[in-house]
Amino acid sequence: MRYDNDEALESFNRGVNEINGRALPNIQGTVRSYSLTDEEVENAKRGSLDVLSGFMVIDDDIRIIVIEGLAAPDCAMESMYLDYLPKLKDNDDSLTILVNPEVLFPERLYPTYSPDVKRIRVRGKLKKLARRPEIYNRLQVEDICFEAVDSLMALKRAEDLKTSKKLDIFPSSEALNKLELLYGEAITRSDMDGTLKREFVQNATDHRSRKEARSPSSPGGDASPSGTAAKSKRERKEFQFTDCRNPDFELHLQTRPQHKIDFLAEQRELRKQAWLNMLHRRETRQKELTKTIKSVLGLMDSEKTGRRRAGSAASVSDEEKADDQPLPRVYLYAGQSENFKEKAWNQLRDKIANDRNATYTFSKDFMSQNISAVDESREKKKEAEREKSSWLTSKGFQYPKPKTIKELLTHPKRPSNARVEELHEPFFDATDKAANEDEINKSPDTLQKEKGFRTQVNGTALFGALELPTFEHEFQLKYVGDRENLPRGSLLNDSVPDPNFFRSVHLGGENQARIVEEALQKEKEEWRSRVVVDDIAFKVGKMNVRDKPIQSEKCADILHDEAKRKELIYLRERRSHRNTSFAHTTAPLSILNTEPYAPNAGQKLLARVPDATKFITARVDTNDPFSGMEGSASQKPADFVRFIHEGTNKSKIVTMIAKRKHPAQDPSEKHGAKWDGA
Repeated sequence: MRYDNDEALESFNRGVNEINGRALPNIQGTVRSYSLTDEEVENAKRGSLDVLSGFMVIDDDIRIIVIEGLAAPDCAMESMYLDYLPKLKDNDDSLTILVNPEVLFPERLYPTYSPDVKRIRVRGKLKKLARRPEIYNRLQVEDICFEAVDSLMALKRAEDLKTSKKLDIFPSSEALNKLELLYGEAITRSDMDGTLKREFVQNATDHRSRKEARSPSSPGGDASPSGTAAKSKRERKEFQFTDCRNPDFELHLQTRPQHKIDFLAEQRELRKQAWLNMLHRRETRQKELTKTIKSVLGLMDSEKTGRRRAGSAASVSDEEKADDQPLPRVYLYAGQSENFKEKAWNQLRDKIANDRNATYTFSKDFMSQNISAVDESREKKKEAEREKSSWLTSKGFQYPKPKTIKELLTHPKRPSNARVEELHEPFFDATDKAANEDEINKSPDTLQKEKGFRTQVNGTALFGALELPTFEHEFQLKYVGDRENLPRGSLLNDSVPDPNFFRSVHLGGENQARIVEEALQKEKEEWRSRVVVDDIAFKVGKMNVRDKPIQSEKCADILHDEAKRKELIYLRERRSHRNTSFAHTTAPLSILNTEPYAPNAGQKLLARVPDATKFITARVDTNDPFSGMEGSASQKPADFVRFIHEGTNKSKIVTMIAKRKHPAQDPSEKHGAKWDGA
């Protein structure tokens, strides 16, 4: 229910108090102040104690109430539904009641929330709480608290009790306790008993009626005959006026002697003098600033011209002559070659370089304060210029590069360092008998054993180029270890060359091209046989959509209209002083065009003359009524269709619908009860 629905809330509170009061007649105090004992909680779970239990979640907009009790006839739930909260109208935003006597639960979910339902006040609004990111972060909010928020939002959107039970969207008591702990706040009387608007209105009415009853009934001030208390007549005490005058002080002001010193005039003179001093200091400071700027930047051309004209027309004062004298230029930026600070450093370094017996420093305690006699930046520049001068002259590049002294002294056919190192090793001749003493000193038995022995495989030329070996029969395990029969028999093709071994691995020719084309066509047909849609093209508004945009159309969405801002119009139509075009016009469709380049070719493309020799269709659909070839026996390709009609690719039943307005009825047709009845 809505938060301000006081009538429904009052009926609910009265029902809970009366029903649970009848079930617990011997309690001390009110139902709201009483808590069930452990024995009474067990009786409520077993069903022997007919009390209502549940909870109420309250926020700034709504109240979500869930109550449970015994569902038998003449029990608590039936009494609550029929006597206190009857469903007199359909559910709406003000009040939604979900009840179904056929939907039962095996046990109570909230037996401890009795005899008065548990009221939980949520800070702010529940729907805003459900959208907070921290609710979905398990490091900040536990699962059980998230379960309570999620269940309450599901109950808020529930439409019937049967579906709510099936989806199990009722929060547990532990989840509600955690929700109250994290996001609950203090509950007020308005949260428990409603906004009490009717009581406030009634109290205001009673107060107004009592006030009118106490007022006199006649101008004479007689009391009303109804017996109400008359207005008491109390005389107001008159207070005397406040005495704010002092005659003695006024007399003193009139008779006091005149001051000889006018302090106000002195203060005005001092302020005037201070103002003049400030103007003088400002003028002096401005002159110094101007002098500094002229020292750094120099005189402007306009100032020089103006001073010459003034000097020729009238006499110039000495002060102005002094100002016209050229001042020494001051360079204070690091990138300037005449920087006065860098020049001072260079002079100091030149002085230090001549004195080799001393060390110059700014501090005797720190080595980092020593003055280096070498300027690293200058040395780097000199080294860069020296390297650059070896291949670049003052007029440009120098080719070939001049050789150094070492390169001039080296022989052009000198071998590399690696070859020189190999040549330093002693030469070994295999045919020299003196070098093969080990072979000569071998014993006759060793030579006899090594006779005919080769470390190379026989038939090296055909190694790997032989056919696979074949045998007399398959492998038989019983012949393993037999001295007469081999497991697979004797070898049939011993050292048979493979005729296809020396064929090239790079296949080509017309036959191979045809095989590749047939395989590609077969693959396409197999893929299309598995397609289950009518058209494999993805279309939006009956137009194909590209996977990747054309490079020349990337800016079509922002440059499709004429520019409106002046600076953009200037950029698009900009030309140099030599009438060279620097305009940012649309790029050509392709740099491979055979036709001469023309600006704005995309716009002129739509205005071209039909030319069937250049722009033709691959086929002509004679059944399309919008192709211009309907019913034509000629299959000659026509010009490319540049504009798609809205009736293209549509069935006839759609294109047959006429869009013309029905003609008005003739006066002779206006007969009958519709017209004659009037």
